[in-house]
Amino acid sequence: MSLHNYKNQFNTLIKKEFRNNQISDLRKNAFSKFLKTGIPTKQWEDWRFTSLSKFKKKSFQIREKIDHSKSKLNFSKYIKEKTITLISYNGHFIEYNKPLPNGLKILSGLNHLKLNNFNENLTLKYNSTFELMNLAFMDSGFTIIVEKNTFIKKPIQFLFLSESNDNLMTTPRIHLYLKENSSITFIEEHIDKKGSFFHNISTHIELNNNSSLNHIRIQSNSLSTTCINNIKVKQDRNSKYNFIQFSDGSELSRLNLKSNLNAPGSESSISGISLSKKGQHIDNNIIINHKAPHCVSRQNFKSILKDNSSGVFNGRTIVKKNAQKTNSSQSNKNILLSENAKMHSNPQLEIYADDVKCSHGSSSGQIDDETLFYLRSRGLDTVASKTLLLRGFVSEIFSEIKNDLIKKMILNKFDHWLNNKN
Repeated sequence: MSLHNYKNQFNTLIKKEFRNNQISDLRKNAFSKFLKTGIPTKQWEDWRFTSLSKFKKKSFQIREKIDHSKSKLNFSKYIKEKTITLISYNGHFIEYNKPLPNGLKILSGLNHLKLNNFNENLTLKYNSTFELMNLAFMDSGFTIIVEKNTFIKKPIQFLFLSESNDNLMTTPRIHLYLKENSSITFIEEHIDKKGSFFHNISTHIELNNNSSLNHIRIQSNSLSTTCINNIKVKQDRNSKYNFIQFSDGSELSRLNLKSNLNAPGSESSISGISLSKKGQHIDNNIIINHKAPHCVSRQNFKSILKDNSSGVFNGRTIVKKNAQKTNSSQSNKNILLSENAKMHSNPQLEIYADDVKCSHGSSSGQIDDETLFYLRSRGLDTVASKTLLLRGFVSEIFSEIKNDLIKKMILNKFDHWLNNKN
């Protein structure tokens, strides 16, 4: 999609909002900086293994009207038991089930914008192309607030459901605020029923003292979709952020996650399982910034690649001078099921403190033939043997999922991907 096409879509959007100067001015500032920054190329250091050439050739359009009707759409089959369910349909937010439990607030529309306007303007200082694009084109925004001393037992499930006969661009913007001594589990699930999409999602997370967030992201978009997911996390004293991503969808998928450990005792655990086939490309770009002493971080990503698919792990841990007693680890392991599959792994450490414990490692290879032969000699066929080995390969990440219902669902998706020849 050329910059000229983005200009046309942006002008269409601004004309729709001619009565709302507050939103329009924010959009215009972001779009102006986006035009100056430009779309990444392989000459950019963080994008040198990810080509956007196919993406640039496509033209996407914004949705000019909210095209849902609760009476016509059946969301019941997507709703999981014992969850608080929220739904976004073609980029537009639907608050689905009520009442919400005590201590949980959800804001959308203008209420969301008023609360986050200061933070939105801060975004303009950064040169992140897709963050700026999201702010310029945001088609929906919502904020989850968990009040002080609140433990929400039920997981919050946010379903991003898309279907269209057009090449559709969606740009939801999400904010999560966890106040002191609060805790939730937040589950994102991304599903495309039909159509070609460009999903550009931005999530801003703020964890106050002693708060805890379990964040599970299930990305199963169609293979004609480009999905860019931007996540920024700010952590205060003794806060915990646990992120797990399961990705088996999209023609091109990119995770940009940056976690800032701003106060002592904060912990960040970032994990992911990537499954790719055919011409898929899955790129995980992680930055963990240790700004305070006595903090812990962990990155653990595993990929399984079929056919001529490709992947990237670009993990960086930065330890500032004052961040003494840091404990950090990075691990990236990959299995290539085809000679044509490619994986680029680049774990990085930037350490400016002298009293730290930091490690990183990476490995890529194929299934061990001797182990496979051993399992077959014990009566298992080839398919069952490979499934057993590959399940074992990712088992430590699955073990981090505490919700049994979600774990079972992802395991079923994993087995289906392994055994599906299409």
